[in-house]
Amino acid sequence: MYHPGKNQKYLKLIIAYKALVCIVELALAFGLLSYLNDAQDNLVTSLVEILNIDIAKHYADELVKSTYFLDSGTLLGISAGLFLMAVISFFEAYGLHMRRRWGEWLTVISTASFIPFEIYAISSEVTLLRVITLIVNCLIVYYLVKHKELFKSKTEI
Repeated sequence: MYHPGKNQKYLKLIIAYKALVCIVELALAFGLLSYLNDAQDNLVTSLVEILNIDIAKHYADELVKSTYFLDSGTLLGISAGLFLMAVISFFEAYGLHMRRRWGEWLTVISTASFIPFEIYAISSEVTLLRVITLIVNCLIVYYLVKHKELFKSKTEI
């Protein structure tokens, strides 16, 4: 038997998750833009402070080494990519909220497209965050594909 309230509860969680992802991606995109001048030094200093990393530790040295490739053009490109991902996340949340079939498909396709990369990341190093991310994204894809009745077709719009 179909219970719309129960199914919509999970859909609302997915909408909230996609909206939160959009906000985080926008914050990161615009945050990176603030480091365009003197990109490497300021970014590394901020990351060390935010993450509370002891400069004498091996991790701080690795962090500094990994940021050598960052120049203004690279930061601008990363920021633009994050902004584009935020726009996609916004349209996913909006399409799901409005119960549009295109929103469902956009979310399924974009979420499923990251699953192979998440599996690859887990195969290189298993972390709790990576495993949780993979599980959440698989559940989102499964839920949206299984509950097509929540979305309007073209004839219903």
